[in-house]
Amino acid sequence: MSKMSNIYSLYVFYKVCKTLNYKDVSEELNISTSSISQHIKKIETYFNSVFLIRTTKNIKLTHDGKAFFDNIKTGFETIEEGFINQKKRNITICSTSSIALDVIIPILNENKDIIDNLSLKHIDDTNNNEDFIVSYGSLPESNLYDQHLISKRDTLSLFGVPCDKIEKSKFISIQNKQLISDFEQWCRTFDINKNELEFISVFNIEQAIELLKNEIGILVINRNILLKKNGITSIPEVKDFKCDALNHFYLYNKKQLDPKAIKLKELIINNITNYYSVEKEQQC
Repeated sequence: MSKMSNIYSLYVFYKVCKTLNYKDVSEELNISTSSISQHIKKIETYFNSVFLIRTTKNIKLTHDGKAFFDNIKTGFETIEEGFINQKKRNITICSTSSIALDVIIPILNENKDIIDNLSLKHIDDTNNNEDFIVSYGSLPESNLYDQHLISKRDTLSLFGVPCDKIEKSKFISIQNKQLISDFEQWCRTFDINKNELEFISVFNIEQAIELLKNEIGILVINRNILLKKNGITSIPEVKDFKCDALNHFYLYNKKQLDPKAIKLKELIINNITNYYSVEKEQQC
């Protein structure tokens, strides 16, 4: 049994011992039952021993057969595990960190059975190697992907300064899932180069109010967040300038996806749609 050509016979024997069913092994390995019998006979002849007793109803291992199976099964189990790991689908999701934290990670944590055998990687900048891109707006090279509109974001509102002074102002970005922190569509609407703007990130509405009281920056929030509810009315000369351009929420994915990746895509679409529907109801 030192020749490589005989290893396959050992593997057939291993599969038969695991299932005790010639038909199942025949379908899995795509060989005939008579071929299976030949492989078993080959091993028994070499060792001059009977390893399997096959009747019309069942298959049984002899004492020698069980001892031999116990000796080889660990090696073949390790090989099969290696094949499974090699086939594991690596999926890269591209999104902002806030979307990943607030939306995608909870989805994956609650649906671990769906993402079984998937190795996930998150990035925050597109490089054309990702499987999914979750974005609030359109992509420059969107022709590379299938595009799915998930939901429409509300129009943006600006509070604090007139529009003609916007280009000279600083932005205050609130890191909260109920407040919009993506300015791409807004900047395009007002023809503003966002690279020339300064951004101040704060984590709650109270910090933003203190900055506004000291005439530092302007506040960008969702128009459904009530000013009175958040106490912003205490700021002098607060004005509401609405941007009519809608900010869309998209899921982009490569045109050819692994079947398991397709399941993940459907899961993201369903859960993100529900997520923003609930959020919108709470705001109203």
